[in-house]
Amino acid sequence: MAIRKDPLVSTFSKGRRKQLAAYHEGTLVATFAPITNGPEVLRGTPVAFDTSVNKWKIWANAGTNGVNIIKGFVYETFTSDGTDDVLAVVMVKGSILFDDIVLPDGETENNLKAALQTNMIERGLDIKELENIR
Repeated sequence: MAIRKDPLVSTFSKGRRKQLAAYHEGTLVATFAPITNGPEVLRGTPVAFDTSVNKWKIWANAGTNGVNIIKGFVYETFTSDGTDDVLAVVMVKGSILFDDIVLPDGETENNLKAALQTNMIERGLDIKELENIR
């Protein structure tokens, strides 16, 4: 199946440049594991699928069980819960401007860039304005 480069589902812009464009069938409702203190998770936050609990989590460069592999981006801001799972929309196929990606707490921009420069195209994610994508 070829990935289309034009947005088919929706495009959302908030503020000056907060843009994500999901391709056809490019979003899914995902179950997120509880996050300590239940913070708000912003649109554009990179996320990963934790294979040990079969739930989504915020990407962590030093994570294990798949948490260190970016699989998508939060499509709609949501408030997590400290004890219960939460359902949220994730963009798994689409495009996003690099400057609109939210850097998770405790991560560095260099690690984020390195994670985004590998295998994004194969996953159906187009990172705009990022050099050296492989």
